[in-house]
Amino acid sequence: MTSNMMPINIICFCYCSCEYFVLQRYVLGAFVNWEILALTCGFLPLVFLVLMIFMPESPRYFLIKNNVTEAKEALRWLRGADNVEVVEEELQMASGQTE
Repeated sequence: MTSNMMPINIICFCYCSCEYFVLQRYVLGAFVNWEILALTCGFLPLVFLVLMIFMPESPRYFLIKNNVTEAKEALRWLRGADNVEVVEEELQMASGQTE
């Protein structure tokens, strides 16, 4: 797997999510009018938009900008790792890929 490819579990999750929402809209559309259907379709993207405000920049972005301290903090936040050695090891691997 190259560094530009997404892991298969993320691809599968995205595909299954899309299929689920298409099926849900077909079923829901049979019972409600179009205004309610449009509101329900717009609700989930709005929630994701609000939640993305709280997401940090990616550690790779910080490494490209040569900001190792911020990359370490972002990686620690994303992984939820209290173990500094794990974060340091992954940061070393990522810094080798960005060069």
